[in-house]
This record gives sequence, C-alpha cells and structure tokens, in this order.
Amino acid sequence: MKTTKQMTEMTDTLARILDKIKKIDGVDHAEASYSVSEAREVGVRMGQIEKMETAESLGVSMQAWIGNQTASTSLSSLSPDDIDAAIASMHAAIKLAEQDPERRPLDPSMLATIRHNDRLDLYDPRVPTAGDMLDRARTAESAALSVAKITNSEGGSASWHKSTSVSLDTDGVIFTNRGTFHSMNAVVIAEENGAMERDYDYGVAIHGNDLPDAATIGRNAGTKAAAALNPQKGLSGRYPVLFAPDMAAGLLGHFASAVQGGVLRYKRTFMNLDEIGTELFAPGITIIDNPHLKRGLGSKMYNGLSMATQNRTLVENGVLRGVFMGLKDSRHFGMAPTGGASNLTIEPGMKLAEMFADIKDGLYVTGLMGQGINLINGDYSRAAQGFWIRDGQIAFAVSNVPIAGNLREMFKHMVAADDLDRFKRKVSSPTLRVDGMTIA
Repeated sequence: MKTTKQMTEMTDTLARILDKIKKIDGVDHAEASYSVSEAREVGVRMGQIEKMETAESLGVSMQAWIGNQTASTSLSSLSPDDIDAAIASMHAAIKLAEQDPERRPLDPSMLATIRHNDRLDLYDPRVPTAGDMLDRARTAESAALSVAKITNSEGGSASWHKSTSVSLDTDGVIFTNRGTFHSMNAVVIAEENGAMERDYDYGVAIHGNDLPDAATIGRNAGTKAAAALNPQKGLSGRYPVLFAPDMAAGLLGHFASAVQGGVLRYKRTFMNLDEIGTELFAPGITIIDNPHLKRGLGSKMYNGLSMATQNRTLVENGVLRGVFMGLKDSRHFGMAPTGGASNLTIEPGMKLAEMFADIKDGLYVTGLMGQGINLINGDYSRAAQGFWIRDGQIAFAVSNVPIAGNLREMFKHMVAADDLDRFKRKVSSPTLRVDGMTIA
C-alpha cells in the first residue's frame, strides 16, 4: 500500500499518544485510532439551491489495559492539553473497572496480516465539484417533475464523503483505511383529485462513476409516487406477501440482529446457538457475508476486531451455519470470534415474474411504517404500503395495510427472487415472498 503524507502524520500523532499512555504504571497494552473526514452535500428544490454544506471532522479514540481491567475514551481535538486530560480520565476509569478477562485484547497471532483495504477499491480520488453535484441533483428532480401527476417536490440532493483512518497499538501494529461514498436522491409528491402521495428513489456508490443515471433516479421517484395514488382496500386474511428489495433488506437485518453474540448470550432473541446445523429458513434460501466484494459498501480486509475477514455462509439452503460473534461473547461461548457483518446478502432465487405468477391475491410491499418487531419472541407487525396483486399482476395501490407474522415462521415460508443488487446496501436482498402472512 502507498502510504500518504496524511497517514504518516496521523501515525506519528498516534505514536506520541501511545508513548504517553505507556508511561502509566501498569499499562501492558494500549491501542489508539485517529480518523479524519470531509463531506459535502448539496440540495435543490424546484430547481433552486436549498442546501450547500461542507464539513470536516476528526476523532481520536484510545483504549488501555492494566491486567484484566480496561477503559476507553475519545475526543475530537489534537490539543496536547485535551489529550493529556483524556488519558488521565481513562486511567482513572481503568482503576475503577471490574476485572474482566473476556475483554482482554486479541491475541497477536490472530491479527490480520493485510492491514489496509486498498485492494478492494474503496477510494475514489476524484472529488466532485459543487457544480457537478448540483447538476446531478437538478437533473434528478427535473426528471421526477416531468412525470405525469407529479405536482411538487421535496427536492433533489447529492452528497460526497471521504474518510481516512489509522490505528496503532503499543506493539507497533498499524491498520489504515481510506474510503469514499457518493449518493443522490429525489423526493417528490404526486397529486390527483386532491389526494397526494410521496415517494423517492436514490443511488449510492463508492466511486462517483458507479452512481446510477440521475435522470433515471428522478423518473423512478416520480413513477413510484404517481403509481401510489388512489389506494384501495385489499382483502383481509392470510395471503402471500412480497417484500420489494429495500423492504426485504429489513427482514435480513432482523435475522442478523437475532444471531449476534450479545443477544444470544443474554437471551434477548428468539434464536439460540443449538439451532446451528438445523433448518431455520425454507430450502433454497442462502445467506452469505462477502467482505471482499470490490467497491462494496461494507467491504473490508479486516474487521472491527482487527482480524482478517473471510467470506462466510450464514445460511446454506435453509440451514443455519453460523452466527456473529464479537471478542467478548466468543470467549464466553468458547467459539471463534467473527466480528459483524460486512456485505450481507440473501442470494438470488427464482425469476421475479414467476414469483408473481401463481398469486391469486396477495400484497406487494414497497414501504413499511412502525417498529413492531419483538426480537425476543420474533413477533412481526408493521403497517405496509404498496400494491395489491391479483391473478399474478399488480392490480391497484394500497396504503396503511396492517401485516403480521412471526419471524421464525416467516423464515420458514420465504422464497427469494432474482433481482438482487449487491451494491446498493450493506445488507442486501432480492424481492422476498413470504406465504401465509396475516393481512388485516
């Protein structure tokens, strides 16, 4: 990896901080991280500039151990006095901390040997100008406003973010990272006969040239808002429910939350470790975590534990194969630590058209409201908007439709479509069909 002048200066700063920490009597290990970021966001509404903001930030965090006692602190200043005060505060906290061998640092033999993310192409050196970003926002909004029945706009926006981070420990182990993030969106309002509906579309990418076409984003936003006008009432009972990709990603997120070491340890989930090796999902459902996806939003060569990342299959053809374990919880359970998710996906399945084809009546969900998920027992209850399916086709818009089920049963009756986009989210899913949900 080519080390930049900025990274060298950041490393030198961390070395000076660690030298101070090492002078504390009894400290046997310490780690420190330094991150800096730049961001720009622009927004327009009805073609006029509404927002033009820039921001810069820095953060320093540190953690030290005296035996099995540890404490950490963070600050957003490089003032020597502020750093000294933070170190003194951390030292005082260490002396008050409980003895906790589970929180000892990772064994050096387990540290990643690749300590940068350059090979994953996560850094775009081209900085967009404010003018370029305004053009993108205006184009998206203008395209949305050109769609029939679109009468108003909440705006088009574009943003850019760049971050650089360096971590160093008292053994001289250095981890570095540079990354960029680009995004844009359009939010518009459709109106007909006095009724209004709001919808949006967006695009994100690590590299600016991977962003979707701005006009396409705008047209999608307008088309979705117009299609949602004049909602009708669907049927009540137990029917198939299809979750569009953005909504389906939420279901995958609930699974990820349910198999975290912490909630498993303290029984705050409907899952338990004994279920590894058993059928949790319907056959055909496979869930993978791919941290090495080039230009992936969650890609990384090392995880938050400083261990090398690996491709993992969490669910294989319906069978649960693994969970997520942080360092502390892995020691409690006597399991290998894994860190958290990176690019988590439900893999593609059947053709989307075929998924619709045999549905006599059902619901296609494009929006969800409310937070009715009980992770302890798996109960799921939300208010949905979207479209009623009749005889395999979109029939009419629906809004504020109560849907309910239980995540365990939903997983057992889940089918994946073939419309996966791996680059739009860190947690990504194709359209999912769940049969037998309750619609009120």
